[in-house]
Amino acid sequence: MATTNVGSNIGTSFISGLSSGIDWSSIVTQLIAVDQKSVTLVSNQQSDYQAKLKEWQSFNTQLLTLKTAADALNDPDSFNAFKTVMSTDNSSVQAEDLLSASADTSAAPDSYTVKVVNLATAEKLSSGTFADATAAMGGSYTGDIIINGKTLTVNATDSLNDVANNINKLNAGVTASVLNFSSTDHRLIITSTTTGAQGISITNDLFSWGSHVIIDGQDSTVNIDDVAVHNSSNTIDDVIPGVTLNLLHADNDTTINLNVTRDTDTIKKNIQTFVTDYNNVMSYISKQFSYDTTTKTTGGVLFGDGTLLSVKSDLTSVITQPVWGVNGQFSILGLAGISLDDKGQLSIDDTTLTNYLETNFSDIVSLFAGQGTTSSNSLDYVAHTQNSKAGQYAVHIDTAATRSTSTSDTAVGGTLGSAETMTIKDNITAAISLTAGMTVTDIINAINTAVSMQMLAGSAHLQQNDSNPITSGTNWNNIKDATLQNGDVINFSGTDRNGGSVTGSYTINDVGTDTVQGLLTAIQNAFSNNVTAAIDSSGRIVVTDKSSGTSQLALSITEPSGRGLDFGTVLSTNPGGQTGGQALNVTASNDGSNHVVLTDNSYGSRSFTISEDNHLLWSSDQTVNNGLNVAGTINGEAATGAGQVLTGNTGNANTAGLSVKYLGTDTGDIGTVKLTIGTADLLDRALFNITDPYSGYVSFKETSLQNSIDNFQTRIDQMNAQLDQKKQQMIKSFITMETALSNIQNQSNWLLGQLNAAADGWKSL
Repeated sequence: MATTNVGSNIGTSFISGLSSGIDWSSIVTQLIAVDQKSVTLVSNQQSDYQAKLKEWQSFNTQLLTLKTAADALNDPDSFNAFKTVMSTDNSSVQAEDLLSASADTSAAPDSYTVKVVNLATAEKLSSGTFADATAAMGGSYTGDIIINGKTLTVNATDSLNDVANNINKLNAGVTASVLNFSSTDHRLIITSTTTGAQGISITNDLFSWGSHVIIDGQDSTVNIDDVAVHNSSNTIDDVIPGVTLNLLHADNDTTINLNVTRDTDTIKKNIQTFVTDYNNVMSYISKQFSYDTTTKTTGGVLFGDGTLLSVKSDLTSVITQPVWGVNGQFSILGLAGISLDDKGQLSIDDTTLTNYLETNFSDIVSLFAGQGTTSSNSLDYVAHTQNSKAGQYAVHIDTAATRSTSTSDTAVGGTLGSAETMTIKDNITAAISLTAGMTVTDIINAINTAVSMQMLAGSAHLQQNDSNPITSGTNWNNIKDATLQNGDVINFSGTDRNGGSVTGSYTINDVGTDTVQGLLTAIQNAFSNNVTAAIDSSGRIVVTDKSSGTSQLALSITEPSGRGLDFGTVLSTNPGGQTGGQALNVTASNDGSNHVVLTDNSYGSRSFTISEDNHLLWSSDQTVNNGLNVAGTINGEAATGAGQVLTGNTGNANTAGLSVKYLGTDTGDIGTVKLTIGTADLLDRALFNITDPYSGYVSFKETSLQNSIDNFQTRIDQMNAQLDQKKQQMIKSFITMETALSNIQNQSNWLLGQLNAAADGWKSL
């Protein structure tokens, strides 16, 4: 007999067969086990689908690896791999001891002679001897010293060590240290952080106290093809296209022979990776579809899978189809030494491929990559997408692109009569200071050399109690959500444009009458009025360096605790901020009549603004946005212009995503663009359609399998629940039977007891 727990519905345990003598617990278990077989069948189906899903996920990784290999060959630039080979005319000198050379994708095969005449050096200066590096130097050394344009103030209480530390804080392009030659011989050493003959510029000479030059700053000199090239550094990257020379040692008696050649080994390695990854994919598919007739077993769980068969068909068709528009002798891989065998595997004939890379390089590029050519010098191919189809297409221009431009109302025939501040804003903001006496040429040069100012913008948009943005005239008790009180202090700190430390504070004396302008004025004063502090139209604080160019201007504001006032972070990277030093995208010129002409450097419907304090050139502030985007069609299909670039619209039958750049001014039919799609580009497209996580059919397959797995799980859960319910019902029935039998047995025993008692009573009479 067995003890059976029938759960909370019964609330107790019964012993199977206690009254009936029937082991009904085993009967229930066996009956449920029979029904459980149907659950097992569904569970096995679920396991099969889980195994298939795991295989597809693993196979998708292989497909993505192949796509990466195809990506490395589908762009012509990926074939622009170059290497440098050097030798010398001196058997005792190795070229690598004199210089190192590297080539990037913009290089071209060629040969050069190079001679390193001398290296660039950094200037190093030394002061005279000081008896003590830590003692105050005294009043005879006080004053301002300008190092590379940055000012250092030396106080009487400063020691030699203090001067060195303060020089380093200037970030003036030099490093300073104190050398201690003996207990009574301490010297300040200043070294330029850059090499070159320009050296270190020092005014109000710090070294009037016994200074001397340890090392002269010197430019490097290198002869390239017998032409002397001078540079302030030992890196020469602007003479030989795409080649960087790093000078290591001077040797005027040794000539280096530098050869720039195509790096065919790298190109072949990329092709070999492509072949290997393709073969791995095809081997996997073949294994899945294999069948052992002896053991009657399939090669993999994806045996007979229609989606896997589609993958094989798509990839094989790309490998075997000719590339349109290329040299017929190199239109398929097999013609270039990359053969496909009857098992679907690629192999490379290294001798054949190497020979063609040397003799028919452009044909090999066309075989693999996608690229475009045009029939007109005024038309350039730009790019294409996976939706662009190979073909030759006519380009029709309705409107040529133009640039936004504005000519000053006033000509500057002689010189500017008074000072003027002009502010030009395009991608950056630059304030140009024009002084009286400037000619139109001076004005144009000032504009063309202008760079942006550092602008720090607060991240918080503060509001007044009426929910309008605060202004500089807003009273402190009128700032929404703030509970400022008389005597509250706002602290701030930061650095000036040279990196010098700045600290300050502002005290609110009366929240009802004091305004935000008080804080703005305190900030300006702390920065020696070299910045402007303002509140913009959205209620943000904005701090602007008054000087253009690279700046280390920084500011942090600490508001009184618990008062609800928060200006946020104040950074150049916040919206409305700007990093100093960027150049304007606008060029100034003379229209021939001494009017200043400002022209956007970029074509299209861009805009820039011009404002002047005194309107000496333009009679009013200007927003210049008269540039036009190119307009036209490609192959008669609709296209969208952006500047000079015309791009076929999405959905076009042939030219979707195909982009060309029109440099001319004529309209009408101006030429053709020919787009060829190489094998690697075609394969990359096919793999995108297969592997794309949103629309690829591998993704659909994985989603379908996962849905089936989930559905199986739902069925399993439902079937198990039904079996559990059935089991409970059977147990309840048997328990009811046991209870009834027990009651009958109890009654029978009672009656038997009564009868026995009665019989015993009769016997006693």
